[in-house]
Amino acid sequence: MRHFLSAAYRICGFEHHIGKITTTNRVVNVDVFPMGIDYNKYAALPSVSELADETMNIGNLGKGKKIIISLDRLDYTKGIPQRIQAFARFLDLHPEYIGLVTLVLVVIPSRSQVTQYRDLKKTLNTLVSEVNSTYGSFGWIPIHYLYRNLLHTELLALYQVADIALITPLRDGMNLVAKEYIASKNDTGKGVLILSEMT
Repeated sequence: MRHFLSAAYRICGFEHHIGKITTTNRVVNVDVFPMGIDYNKYAALPSVSELADETMNIGNLGKGKKIIISLDRLDYTKGIPQRIQAFARFLDLHPEYIGLVTLVLVVIPSRSQVTQYRDLKKTLNTLVSEVNSTYGSFGWIPIHYLYRNLLHTELLALYQVADIALITPLRDGMNLVAKEYIASKNDTGKGVLILSEMT
């Protein structure tokens, strides 16, 4: 906030008084608004009946397997195609993990009317299909791909059963998924958060 007020003065000549800048025709309030999550919304466990169905369904995905989750809105900055390719490379380099680890890839729809985003979605569909057909078997699908919004209970269940949260954007300001995942792990304390240096 201090840097912004200083820049407003140095660049535009606007002085401030206790965080208020008077411009030519209005007063602008400047303040600090940290981003975060409602910790209690993720840390307080819902009743067993609320989570029972979601946890059972999601837990069945990884029965006897490790679950990696990836949750992002559809956007080029998130590095989703690269993440899928990295997972395929991991399976290629470490075939001993084939059948033992599942990536649950959740992509939240975004800007579906924009051609580039529709093309990105097609790319994701193709990459997921290639990985699943190359490495999958009748008893195991490497990538479970969901292109939709999740209910809060589904999200909590996914966070709770996930062994790893893989958050690897190419560019990101503040990724709240990392905070949500950590907050949801307060009951067991078990889970690994993998972040790219650009998160």
